[in-house]
Parts: sequence; structure tokens; C-alpha cells
Amino acid sequence: MHKIYFVLTAKTGVGYTTLHPTLFSLKKNQADLQNYFSKYYDVSADYLHDKDVLDALVVPKPFGPYQNDNGVPTISVPAVLFYDKKYDEIKDYIASYFSEN
Repeated sequence: MHKIYFVLTAKTGVGYTTLHPTLFSLKKNQADLQNYFSKYYDVSADYLHDKDVLDALVVPKPFGPYQNDNGVPTISVPAVLFYDKKYDEIKDYIASYFSEN
């Protein structure tokens, strides 16, 4: 099973960038993503702990700059799919990436 991490907030080097304006909506969306995608993938909730064993980062596009210290492969997914909670479409992007790589 592929191990993925959703980059919804990230350290940029001088601060943090986030997909969601409030901590509440960020935590809720992370929990929703984890619940949905854990049926298909090993979803990490701890980047710092798992950064050496991740198969891919799932990154909303556009998204601010972030540090990818280990050069983990990234899967770009339109940010609007995260806002609209179109998890099936996000899953298609992820599945397509893994089928090609």
C-alpha cells in the first residue's frame, strides 16, 4: 500500500502556508481526508516522522512554496477539489500517478 501525505499546511522557511484560513477547518479537512483515503492508501498524519518513508506528497495546486527536504515525489491536484471535497476526483489523480510510476 502506498504511503501518502496531504500537504495542507507547510513550513516555507520563513513562515507557514496553509490551504485553509482557520485551524478548525484545516483539522476537519485533514480528518476527512484521512478517513476517506485510508481505505486506499497508508495516509500519514505526521510528515516529520514519516518523511523518509513516504511514496508521495499530495499537493493542492496552486499552493504556496514549501520545503520538501527529502525530494519526495509530488502529486499536484487542483486546490478546488479540496475545497469542494471531491475526494473521488482527488483519488483519480493519485491513482493515475501511481499507475504511471
